[in-house]
Amino acid sequence: MLPTSWRMVAVLYLWTVSMAACSEPLPARPLAMHEAYVWQHHWGPAMRAAVEQRPRAIQQLRVLALTWTQQDAPPVPTSVDLIGLAHAGPVTVVARIEGSRLVAGLSLRPLVDLALAWREQGIDVRGLEVDHDCATARVAAYAGWLRAQRPLVGSLPLAITALPDWHRSPHLPALVEAADRVTVQLHAIRAPSLFDAKAARLDCEAWAEATRRPFWIALPTYQVRLRDGPQVSADPQVVAAFVESLRQNPVPGLEGAAWFRLGHAGDEDAWPGATLAAVMTGLPLRGEVNVELRAAGTGLWDIVAHNTGNVGAALPTKLAFGGQVEWLEGVRGCAVRHRELHCPPTLVAQPKVPLVLGYVRGSEVRHVP
Repeated sequence: MLPTSWRMVAVLYLWTVSMAACSEPLPARPLAMHEAYVWQHHWGPAMRAAVEQRPRAIQQLRVLALTWTQQDAPPVPTSVDLIGLAHAGPVTVVARIEGSRLVAGLSLRPLVDLALAWREQGIDVRGLEVDHDCATARVAAYAGWLRAQRPLVGSLPLAITALPDWHRSPHLPALVEAADRVTVQLHAIRAPSLFDAKAARLDCEAWAEATRRPFWIALPTYQVRLRDGPQVSADPQVVAAFVESLRQNPVPGLEGAAWFRLGHAGDEDAWPGATLAAVMTGLPLRGEVNVELRAAGTGLWDIVAHNTGNVGAALPTKLAFGGQVEWLEGVRGCAVRHRELHCPPTLVAQPKVPLVLGYVRGSEVRHVP
């Protein structure tokens, strides 16, 4: 056995090494890893197709599986297409716990059982995630609850989402220690804005400074109507510029972005896959709208707009037609005026999605750009 004096030297050495490791600066790497949330409560063929055809840059899906709503209510499962998910690659199984609900007395056992059942169905489950937007004052209770749930989780990695304001809590170290991965939500934080790039940068830097641990961020791809009426949306140009800034000037500890959420054909509230892919990979965003007449019967033509770009683009506000026009009708708010179709300036053509604007009948009819 070492003499007391030598034991003290050894303890001091180990403490010094430990403190040095904790104080080492986190690496600052350009943002390169991407995952996406699948948040639909009821899957259909369109959602299954979106999962199968998702952008190649998405390395893993985070799939909503259970939702705990009001206090004492049992969890509500999501109707997931397990056959489609079995071919989706790595998956994180997500539970949503409403922010107003107290976690005391709640067990993650249903989520663990569901994850194990998904594995038996051939799904590549890589871990669990809890999405719970509790108040900052309840961070300590949340951290204690997470620690108590770890024995139930077993060998599955346990992740959580976090609100930026939690960095002010003195109990933040206990919270991040209780999770294997933390994703900081950078959208829907400061109403009425859905995403503020300047504030998001400050949130990332404050989180990195407060935790000194690797973390992810959640970025928006959607639009939503607020309770008082106005609709707010995530502008692809703004989000793309923010992502590019993280490539050029990385935040220490930032590992990747989780995109909320993966949309599908017919989902008008989420970015199309082409837009998401372009923003993730840094491609220039462009919209290019062409209008064509598509034969629909003898002398009858559909007026169709095509966007061959990768981001939504406004339509021409006036469409003129040559030839012998006998009848003209507009849809989607497009009005007829003197053999012309006048479309509202708010009408947008999404990439790769044909948009019917109206119908025209006549002979030798053509669109006049």
